[in-house]
Amino acid sequence: MNITRNISAVLLCCLLFIESVVAQTKESFSYIYIQSDIDVPFYVKYEDDMLPRYGKNYSIISELAPGTANLQILFQQHTLPPVKFTVLVPEDGFRGFLLTKKGDAFSLYDIHQKIYLQAGNSASDDQLPTFNKSQRIPEPAKTFVQPEAPKPAPIVTPPPTEQPKPVKQAQVKEKAAEKPKTETVKSTPTPPPTPVPTPKGDPPVTKPVGSAPGVPVTPPANNTGNSAPAKDPRFLDNIALENERTAGSTISKPRNRIIVVNSDCPEPIAESEFIELEQKIAERFGDDRLRYVLGRMDNCYSTDQMRTLARAMSSDAERYTLLKKAYSRVTDQSVFHLLEREFTEPEWKEYFRALLKK
Repeated sequence: MNITRNISAVLLCCLLFIESVVAQTKESFSYIYIQSDIDVPFYVKYEDDMLPRYGKNYSIISELAPGTANLQILFQQHTLPPVKFTVLVPEDGFRGFLLTKKGDAFSLYDIHQKIYLQAGNSASDDQLPTFNKSQRIPEPAKTFVQPEAPKPAPIVTPPPTEQPKPVKQAQVKEKAAEKPKTETVKSTPTPPPTPVPTPKGDPPVTKPVGSAPGVPVTPPANNTGNSAPAKDPRFLDNIALENERTAGSTISKPRNRIIVVNSDCPEPIAESEFIELEQKIAERFGDDRLRYVLGRMDNCYSTDQMRTLARAMSSDAERYTLLKKAYSRVTDQSVFHLLEREFTEPEWKEYFRALLKK
């Protein structure tokens, strides 16, 4: 049951993609999406016409008129026998199915109505969903409400300030008498430093000109031996400034990212070929643009080139379908995860991260 729920969630995402494509087309058509839980790739014949395949385990039958669609599913290299289904097509809507196999019996599971269509069924065995795009409730008209002009703020007059009463001179003298008297502390003078006797053999120390009389002069300390400790470093907002006590710290440079090259696709297509591909894509619209790019997946592309192609898509669903197909054809797969930022909706970002974990 959990596998069926996961597959149904993926089918709903794909149907959202189909719905976005339908909204972009001028004419109204219907679409059928079929995904298989069988490992064998399959093809679809519609009214005896073989349809192009965009993926191994899914197929999109687009631009269908309302009515009945006769579908035949064939498996690659005839590993399984072909099966036929008769599906009702709604007006201006879409349907999603999951191709399943239990024993020797094949069936299509309708993810909207939770019903199964057995292989070889007739049109009477199927039923249209009760809700499709043509039956949607129109959105209520938006009315514009003129905002009210803000009311003027009331003018508040400040209360009259009371004039301080005159204080009699006798009261001032009494308050001054109540103030505690501050005692003055006499500082004891520090004794002058004792003169340091000069060692024998050194020249006598001369008193510099302009020094105060009676104050001995200490000789300068020799640089040899242990030098006097320097002052503590100054700090500015808890950051030590460079001086005698702080050594300049070195900032390690970030290591270069190691890019793993895809052995199946070591080199992307030339820039001239990619520019020509961009021009071809710009000439197409809707799902035809995605179909054209998916048909060129025999080439190899870089992550930057795939970013350009993803931005040419008109919805997150189209971008997810493109990147899912192109992941194995990217030369630098180690940076492919950066394309997550090309999605606008959070749920599609989750689908993309789940794709890379497989």
